[in-house]
Amino acid sequence: MNASPRPPRRNTTDRAQSSAAATTAVSITEVVLPGVVEPAGLQVRTRPMPTPGPRQVLVAVEASGVSMAEQAMRRNRYPGQP
Repeated sequence: MNASPRPPRRNTTDRAQSSAAATTAVSITEVVLPGVVEPAGLQVRTRPMPTPGPRQVLVAVEASGVSMAEQAMRRNRYPGQP
């Protein structure tokens, strides 16, 4: 068997620096529900990516959805909504 050679390992300092550089230039897009509103009242905002605190992680999300319960909450038609 011919095993392909492994690429050289970078030290953890290099990895942390490149990770920090990558997160400082990244922004996130969020959809904000400012209260009981029609779909046109939803607000789309862009802001800098937050820095995780102690014992926190950042999770990359490619897509998300809205459930029927969340749609009912938006219209104030969900019994016992939070």
